[in-house]
Amino acid sequence: MNSFTELNLPTTIDTSSADIIEDFFVPVLSRAVRYDRGVGFFSSGWLRLTARGMVPFAANGGRARCSYFG
Repeated sequence: MNSFTELNLPTTIDTSSADIIEDFFVPVLSRAVRYDRGVGFFSSGWLRLTARGMVPFAANGGRARCSYFG
């Protein structure tokens, strides 16, 4: 399974009752080859939380760019 359309992602995610890391980021990052993120706050702890998606991302030759706007 390599296509995002095959993931059957929800159209909305209520973060008060869902786990956005497991429900969105891990499956999407597992299939991605590019990731651009702009944030007002960045913590490397986010990489630990998303490691299950970032490992396949790296194996796919993924390239990430993070911009900090703080």
